[in-house]
This record gives sequence, C-alpha cells and structure tokens, in this order.
Amino acid sequence: MKPVLRRAAAFLSLLVLASVAAQASPPTLEPINPNSYTQESRPGESRAFDVKYTQAEGDPPKSLSLILETPGGQVTEHASAPAGDPTKGIPVTWSYTPANSGTYRFHFEAVSSTGESARLPASPEEDYEFASVNPLTKMLIFVAGLVVAFVILPFVVYMGARGVNRRGDPAAAARVGLFVGVLASLGLYIYLFAADYGALGIAIACVAALAILIVLFSRRRAV
Repeated sequence: MKPVLRRAAAFLSLLVLASVAAQASPPTLEPINPNSYTQESRPGESRAFDVKYTQAEGDPPKSLSLILETPGGQVTEHASAPAGDPTKGIPVTWSYTPANSGTYRFHFEAVSSTGESARLPASPEEDYEFASVNPLTKMLIFVAGLVVAFVILPFVVYMGARGVNRRGDPAAAARVGLFVGVLASLGLYIYLFAADYGALGIAIACVAALAILIVLFSRRRAV
C-alpha cells in the first residue's frame, strides 16, 4: 500500500510542478540607456551593455546571453545572474571588447528558471548595431577628404564657374571653390570625429573654419 501512495504522491508532485511551469509567464528584458548601445567604439576598447531583467512571478534568470555577429563570426558572452528581486527588475551588465574594425550586430537573450525565454529586441528580425573604427583609419580618411576638399573640389568649382562665365573674375571663382572646400571639410570632420571629441571639438572646428573664411574673404577686400 505504501509504495502505491508514494507513487501517487510523486505523480501529484509532477502534476503540480508541470502546472506551475505552464502558468509561468516569460521574463522581459528592457534596455538601460539604449543610446549607449550604438555608440562608436574602437578595437581593443571595452564597453558595457546594461539591461533590466524582470519576471512577474519572481523566477530568477537561468542564463543571460549577449549574442554578437562580429566581423570574425558569432560570439556569445554570458553574464552572471545578479542578486535582486526579479519582480522589481534586476540590472544585468555585459562587458565586451571588439577585437577588429567593422560593424557589430547584437541582441540579448534570457532564460528563466522555469525555461521561459525573452529576447531584446523582441523581434528576431531586429538587432542593435555599433561600429568599431580604428582611429588611424579615420585620420587617413580625413586627410584624403582634405585633399579632395581643398584641391579637387575647388578646382572643379573654379572650372565650372569659368565655363559658365568666362568674363567673370577668376579670383572670385577660386574663392567660391575654397569656400565650398572649407564647408565640406567641416562637415567631414563633424561626421568622423563628433563621437570622439564631442561638442567642444565641433566648436573648435567651427571656429577654425570661420577663421579661414574670414581670412579668405578679407583678402578680397584688401585687394
């Protein structure tokens, strides 16, 4: 009789566990400071990704994964489950250091202790993305851009202006070309280095461009 009762009790326990697991809701993942996810990085520079894990019934996370598609292939980084109340939300942090230049696509996955899973972004078709750029590469691009902006572009503008009006002032056409080159250089600088040097770097670049333009057009009045 006792073995039968034991089997019945074990069977009932399994039923209870199965019903609890069936009723458990999946966890949710929420971004913390999502703007930092897409900030430009450098090879060898460590960066952190913060996410909040929440589960309505208080089920702790069983696994927490950061999955990246890197220039060298897929990489999975695991985070340890921090202490806290899952019903109120637990902050989770992953650290990752990109090894190469290129584009990195990534998302977060979590599995609760009951086996329910969550993804961030929620859609399997979506991922976050950031670029890892070598500073030397950016500088070479900027130098090449300066050559185009101050040599090729002014020459093209000058030849175009002279072609439209051959009786016009050649010096004025050259100044227009240099004006366009200065603006193009400023735009390229902001595009390449705004993330590195911020508002101060942009302000200094704007002042330098303005100084060049003042010198350029003051020479016209002096002549």
